[in-house]
Amino acid sequence: FAGRTAVEILLGEQDEVSGVRYRPRAGGEDTVAHATVVFANASPHAVENMLPSAERVNFMAPYRSKPLSTSLYSISLGLNRCPSELGLSAYSTMIIPEWMERLSDFKHCTGLFADMPSGRLPVLGVCNYSHIDSGMIDGELFPISIAGADRITNWDGLSDADYHARKNAWLDAVIERLDEEWPGFADAVVQRDFATARTMR
Repeated sequence: FAGRTAVEILLGEQDEVSGVRYRPRAGGEDTVAHATVVFANASPHAVENMLPSAERVNFMAPYRSKPLSTSLYSISLGLNRCPSELGLSAYSTMIIPEWMERLSDFKHCTGLFADMPSGRLPVLGVCNYSHIDSGMIDGELFPISIAGADRITNWDGLSDADYHARKNAWLDAVIERLDEEWPGFADAVVQRDFATARTMR
């Protein structure tokens, strides 16, 4: 089912699961996959929208009083140089900022994106895909991914202009930090994207 999007969970006459309706992401007609059990690898709020309206209240009852959990951010960078030339010698690297002194400080990373960068960066989990055989994009770009914790509330209420301005400022700050770790990194970045918690939602 790769390349397809689930759009509806179908129920039978006794409200039992009977299947899932899905459609190609590129467009086309819906298709139904019949099943008596559905495993939904999604948030309850996403599953709610796939259920018949009459069933949504009961389904969401266990979740209504619970706060939304943290989400992840993902920064995707394309380099025009092999990362190993810049000193990236591992598949994954964790960059822990100097302001963190204990494990309990990790929770403070999630709120940093609520403002423009001011010198304090979150933990950066850097993944160097060129360290594996499939780590090339079109034979030209070398992909690097940086991930960590975010909150949807960091991005709520922003206009599109303010949202993109803050995303770009954080991209600049993260790339600058990676350039400190691996000199020449910033000059090698030719493609960049920041998927925030808002993007994930």
